Amino acid sequence: MPTFEELKRLICENKNEPEVWFIINGKEYMIIGYEGKCSFQRCGAKGTGSGEFYYGSLDELYTAETVDGIILKRDWDRITEIYSYDLDVYTRSVLLRS
Repeated sequence: MPTFEELKRLICENKNEPEVWFIINGKEYMIIGYEGKCSFQRCGAKGTGSGEFYYGSLDELYTAETVDGIILKRDWDRITEIYSYDLDVYTRSVLLRS
């Protein structure tokens, strides 16, 4: 399981709007890194997704209360799965908590 700092470094090094998905409390969420900002959202079919909420930086997102009351700084250890097609060009990177 990568730390937030490790994930932040990978996102910042990739300039192609990388998408990172993860599971907390059985729900899927996504971070998208953009030039100078990032977004956070709950994934889901029409009506169950949250839409994108924008933050000025990954550090701002990390400490903000987000969708469903999630605060990544507090809840990082509750992530049960994390993956990104953009940050691992060879395979789907799925890191499960042991």
